[in-house]
Amino acid sequence: MLTVKRMKKSFILYVAIIVLFFSFGLSAKANTERVDDASNSITYGGAWANYSDGRDFKGTEKYSDTANDYAELRFYGNSIKWIGPKNNKYGIADVYVDGVLAQAGVDLYSPTMKHQQVLFSASGLSSQMHTIKVVVTGNKNAASTAAYVVIDQFVYALAPDIVDDRDLAISYNGIWTHFSDALDYNATEKYSNGVNSYAEFSFYGTAIKWIGPKNNNLGISDVYIDGVLDQAGIDAYAPAKTHQQALYSKTGLSSGVKHTIKVVVTGSKNASSSNTYLAIDAFDTSTQANPNAFVSNNTDWYDTSGKLISAHEAGMTQVGNTYYWFGTSYTDNPRGNYGNAGHNQLNGMNVYASNDLVNWKYAGVALDVPATGVGTVGTNHRPHVIFNESTGKYVMWFFEIRDRYPDAMLHVATSDTPVGPYIIQQATIATAAPGGYAQDFDLFKDTDGSAYLIYDDGTRSIRVDKLSSDYLNTTSSSVMAIPNTVHSSEAPAMIKYNGKYLVTASGVLGWGGTPTWGALADTPLGTYSTAKQLTSGMGSWIQNTDLVYVSNSNTVFQIGDSWKNPNSSDIDKSRYFFMPVSINAQNNTASITYYSQYNPLTGWHN
Repeated sequence: MLTVKRMKKSFILYVAIIVLFFSFGLSAKANTERVDDASNSITYGGAWANYSDGRDFKGTEKYSDTANDYAELRFYGNSIKWIGPKNNKYGIADVYVDGVLAQAGVDLYSPTMKHQQVLFSASGLSSQMHTIKVVVTGNKNAASTAAYVVIDQFVYALAPDIVDDRDLAISYNGIWTHFSDALDYNATEKYSNGVNSYAEFSFYGTAIKWIGPKNNNLGISDVYIDGVLDQAGIDAYAPAKTHQQALYSKTGLSSGVKHTIKVVVTGSKNASSSNTYLAIDAFDTSTQANPNAFVSNNTDWYDTSGKLISAHEAGMTQVGNTYYWFGTSYTDNPRGNYGNAGHNQLNGMNVYASNDLVNWKYAGVALDVPATGVGTVGTNHRPHVIFNESTGKYVMWFFEIRDRYPDAMLHVATSDTPVGPYIIQQATIATAAPGGYAQDFDLFKDTDGSAYLIYDDGTRSIRVDKLSSDYLNTTSSSVMAIPNTVHSSEAPAMIKYNGKYLVTASGVLGWGGTPTWGALADTPLGTYSTAKQLTSGMGSWIQNTDLVYVSNSNTVFQIGDSWKNPNSSDIDKSRYFFMPVSINAQNNTASITYYSQYNPLTGWHN
């Protein structure tokens, strides 16, 4: 069955389990991904035509009335929806999930036009890679005038980091028994003492944990990774029961490829144990910090599900031990259209999460395309996020190019969580520059909690404005950091390091990379040194987007977009560079160096 139905529990028991879950247990993240009909992720077989309608998602749809034409999407998640219109000229489709007919005779007929309707949905899928295929039958309702089938979008729920013992993604071999315990993850576990019985789970990621209890009747197990014995003799004995223990963990797995963990009952036990049971509570695929991981610059970077990372014009924020990478997605906009010309190709702001700055898990769309109001005219760019302790809000600034460049406006959105969703709070923020203008920008939060906006003021000079205490507006406190008489600049960033404040910027070359220039000061609004070129060679192939401080190693690195590299016809495939930054406070100098291999967490490079 594609839909899992659970029996209703009493309200008291429900509340008790929820309280226990959030008080003691693991926490799972959930988010959704929307895939537009024009996305390259969808494979179309046959002759599908394009149609524009402003009431569709992103204003477009694809249609066909030829029998056996199909639209197919591969996705990594546990539920899926096919969204499209209904009308008096639409026909009937069959829908397959993972190659199996899931619903025959999906009828798109309606006497009146209705947009963005849920035409098919499947939930309760196992948390792994799936395929949905919509097939044109050529048949229609008797009342319909034609047999068209229409694709507007697909919406799927991302697979969670933590997979419960009952999830269909876990395959059990042998005799396993279900057991309820309110202190387990999702209040359940499965157990077996049949020799060679096993639980097997396939996943995309670089890390895995087997979560289970320890108790006085539990035995010894072996764990295999990708068919190879990785750890033998894992003893789950304890004199008293403890819950949600990491019985096994593995990091440093290859990114973007499918892995399998297999936990096997050995029939052996600790001499003090009363039995040889093995218990499965959950598997946790959240990325663990790998201090030996490194990025390879000038190569394609993939997230943990095997997809190209789509987060350009990046801003990065650290929350605890997790780094969040925000960026603009050009997935359906290969030419990089902006303003009015690119609005219907807009994807929103993506966010990725990592504990080691190398292995990135897609965390969803942090700021979606607004349905009304601000952000509905042009294209949105350069998301930067900082946390405000006094308000408890994550604050995102971004700018919108409206009709055409450089008609750019700054906007502010907030969220209760780092991954969103972000809700727009302030529109068209004025800066301290003459005319209040700004375009490319960065945010910087100082160690004393004060925050600053660093921006191109419209004359290709880089200014720094202090923000209000809630980070939702600018103030009149402002300074020029890099005047255009020294260097014509865009794409600025700012960081504090080795007692100095560094402002960096790229030259003005559109979708081209340029050397990075920088200027130093002793305070954020102090007197800045004359800007100098900081990069050379391969390091000058990028456009500056952010500077990131890494507390683990007391280092700083630059993020840059290497536009049109390696594919000049698809902006979204442009590569990212991470490059270490050095500041010599005594000499008041800075430099940024390109290395083919770089570990941002430790500072190692090669």
